[in-house]
Parts: sequence; structure tokens; C-alpha cells
Amino acid sequence: MNISFDGIGDKMVTFLNDNASCGAVVKVSAAGTVSSCGAGEHFDGVAVTVDGAYAGVRLGGFVTVGYSGTAPAVGRAVLAANGNGGVKTAESGDTYLVVDKDTAAKTVTIMM
Repeated sequence: MNISFDGIGDKMVTFLNDNASCGAVVKVSAAGTVSSCGAGEHFDGVAVTVDGAYAGVRLGGFVTVGYSGTAPAVGRAVLAANGNGGVKTAESGDTYLVVDKDTAAKTVTIMM
């Protein structure tokens, strides 16, 4: 039996888009606006839809994102943006709950 976290606790918000890509971690960069994150930056959500000037950003719930470097551990992990739309483990910063990881696909499922 497979476990799915899709849709649990989803909280979506539409923002103006200043260069965010679909599936990438993003930060609030100006009033009502999100943009891509640089390596090591804090991320506020994940752009799950992008339609030109607008981005639908998941600010709450579970989301699967790519990672680089060492796979984050399942459980509480300190994560930051990796500069390529995904995440990486970090020495300090925000802690996220990692509930699943796929080392073959290099993805983790986290609770925002």
C-alpha cells in the first residue's frame, strides 16, 4: 500500500510572479510578489502553478520538491533553497518536517 500526502492541509495563495518557475521553492520578494530563491536562502512556499504574471504558491500542507547534496533525513530537518528550485540541508535556518524521500528521484516530501 502506498501512502499519499497530497491535498492534506493545502493552503494556496496567488501572488504576482517575478521569475518563479513551476515546482520551485520561492520567497516573498515584494508586496504581493514572489520570486525564485538563491542558494542558501529561506523559502516561503512552493510555486505549484505559474501562469505568466501570476504564481499559485503553496504556503501550507505537504509538497514534494527536488533536493541537491545529501538527502535530508526523514523527520525534522533544517532546509534552505539550493538555488536551482529545490532544497538542500542547511546548518541553520528553518526546520521542516520531512515525511518521505526518494533518493532515486532526488525528491523529498515536506510539510510547509
